[in-house]
Amino acid sequence: RIEALPREWSKLAAALQLNPDHFDLQAPARRIAALCDHNALPCLDTSLALREGQHTGEVFRPLGDMHLSEHGQAVTAHAIAEFVHKVMPLEPAPGPADDWLDHYRLQIREWGMDALRQDAPWMNPESGVAVLNLTDDREALETVLTQGWLSDDGHSAFWAGEAVASIRIPVARSGVDYQIRLLAKPFLAQANQFKQKVIFSIGGERIGEQIVDHNDFAPINVLLPARHMVSPWTRVDLEFPDALIPAEISESKDRRRLGIALIGLEIRPGNR
Repeated sequence: RIEALPREWSKLAAALQLNPDHFDLQAPARRIAALCDHNALPCLDTSLALREGQHTGEVFRPLGDMHLSEHGQAVTAHAIAEFVHKVMPLEPAPGPADDWLDHYRLQIREWGMDALRQDAPWMNPESGVAVLNLTDDREALETVLTQGWLSDDGHSAFWAGEAVASIRIPVARSGVDYQIRLLAKPFLAQANQFKQKVIFSIGGERIGEQIVDHNDFAPINVLLPARHMVSPWTRVDLEFPDALIPAEISESKDRRRLGIALIGLEIRPGNR
């Protein structure tokens, strides 16, 4: 985990007061690569794929767990499939093995979809559509709003405004745009000219922004381009540059930085 995710190593080194200069995290990988090279064996370092895959979802299970998440397993499986495809003969032997790679990729997708159905039972497995609301699907919403969302009492809306708030989108269909609809209202005050800018990005790339100024819960529609949608989960980050702390502007005693309050979410594959 610390080899694949440098930020995890930084946290560990800080927590244990370690001197990073005294450690070489890549030493084991170099020894293995050298051994394979000496014996003319192909070698794949999957930590590189996991590092890249972290941009679209968590590749390890939470709380320091060393096991891969479903997303991490899919990232690793795709890396292995591409690697094997490169080292195998370009012209496969005639016979039933001609389409082995297609079968393998299909199997990988089936495994990913099985995991997605287990993780997101609230999603329609055929259409990929999900409609969640605070009243009936609070637990499901909590699994989708992965970071940066707060609720005071376990019943009220989820507020976001601190740093970045993330939503993970279950991707059941590939090659299509995704439309998400947030049922939300912004925190408005004279200090932010009664409007909130919401910036949307995936993997560090900005995909759009909106100015919201309605004073009640209303839809915020966002189009997620197909090229960014990675199965089984894609993380969408939201930033709120106009978020305010009510206590600092004498609106209330609330010390949270407030951007928008969310009570519902719709996810629909296809631009419709």
